[in-house]
Parts: sequence; structure tokens; C-alpha cells
Amino acid sequence: DQLRSLRDLRSSVAARLNASLGRPLDEVIPWPKSIPEAVGRLDRDALDRSLRQKNPELLALQHEIARRRLGINLARKNREPDVTIGIDYIDTDKRNDASPPDNGQDVVAAGFSINVPIWSEKNEAAVSEAFAQFGSATKTRVDRQNMLGASLRTAIYHYEDAVRKIDLFRDTLVPKAKEGIKATEASFRAGQSSFIDLVDAQRALLQFQLSFERALTDGATRLAEVEMLVGDQVEPIIAPAVEQPPANPINPDEPQQGDNDGK
Repeated sequence: DQLRSLRDLRSSVAARLNASLGRPLDEVIPWPKSIPEAVGRLDRDALDRSLRQKNPELLALQHEIARRRLGINLARKNREPDVTIGIDYIDTDKRNDASPPDNGQDVVAAGFSINVPIWSEKNEAAVSEAFAQFGSATKTRVDRQNMLGASLRTAIYHYEDAVRKIDLFRDTLVPKAKEGIKATEASFRAGQSSFIDLVDAQRALLQFQLSFERALTDGATRLAEVEMLVGDQVEPIIAPAVEQPPANPINPDEPQQGDNDGK
């Protein structure tokens, strides 16, 4: 029943994804054949820098701050006199029915005007309002950056926690559960274990395998969340494998600890 419900859920999830991408709701989305395994750790300092520089929401707020800064300059200019100087040129045709002075001569006119701001209180209020809007936009960006930074730290923690769980289930718990099933089967054949014990061992293995798949899903989801926040593709840092030094071979000609020197 749960498997059937999850399969039916795929169509609605695909429809929401198509709607977010501006595509037809029924467009087929290729379903991944496997979940990429989360490995390594994430560079928090580099991701913090990428968040501040590339996050789409913070970039939009930065443009808003720039717009408010230009608003301050514009409000300040309204306090200054507005001087206008202009020159007009008029193309004049010659009249044939009369002969006035300068008949057909083009006209050039010069103009000059000055607009003196007399509403000083109104202009000062406009400047104060522009400064307040600039400060509000700046504070909004700082607050939003802090909130997104906290979300990034949380996503990084969940990703690295998923990596730890993947390693635990893949390398320890699942192999031990398989060994437990073999031991329980042998004990069951020998009549030393009941059928319930065998079912419990199978159930434990299934639970560990489901937890492993859930950890894979969590790792992929959290990595996608990190990439959404920083606005860029993220490559985890994978530590190089530590090579174990070879064991010292035992020379049969050399006396070993515990030998009896008297022999």
C-alpha cells in the first residue's frame, strides 16, 4: 500500500516541478535510476562567500539598495536651483504675397530660465525619506543574509549527517545484519532458533536497508538545498584515503617475544 501511494505521488510531484519550470504539467520528467551517494564534507567558508555573492535573493536586495542610493541623490538635487538654457531654430519660408523685412530669413531664438526651490521643508522631508528607505533596504538585506546563512548552516549539517549515516549503514550495520541472518539461519536449521528469530533478523536487515536508502535521499536533497542557497554547483571535499603501513614480516630466524631463552 505504501509503495503504491508513493508511485501515485510521482505524477503530482512531476506536475509541481513542471509548473515551477513553466512547462506543461504533463511533460515527462526522466526519473533517476539511482540516487547519487553523498560523500565528503562541505567547505563552510567558501559556501558562506558564495551565498553573499551569488544568492539570487541577496542580489535582488543589493539592486534595491543601489536604487535607494540613487533616490537619495535625486532628492538632494531637488533642493538645488534648476537652470535651463535652450536654443530654438525656426526654418522660415519666403512670402510671395508681401515683402516684409528679413523675408524668408530663418529665426534663431535663445532661452534661459531658472527654477528656484522655495519649499525647503518639503525638499528636506523628501531627502529624509530617501535616507530612511535606503536604511530600511540595507537592514532588510542584512537580516535576510543572516537568515539564509542560518539555513545554509543547517543544510550543511544535515548533509554531513547524511554522509555519516550512509557510511554507518553501508559499512557496518547492513553487513552485520546480513551476517546475523546467516547465523540465525544456521541456528534455525540446527533447531536452536525459532522461526520468529529468523523473521526478526530479516526485519532488522530490511530496516537498515531502508534507513540506508533514506540517508541517500537526505544527502541528495540537502546538497540540492545548499546549491539553491549559494546559487552555484557544489563539489564536496573528499579526504584522501589513508594508506595503512604494511605489517612487519616475522623472521623465523629471530627470537620472538615469549621464547624461553634457556631452550
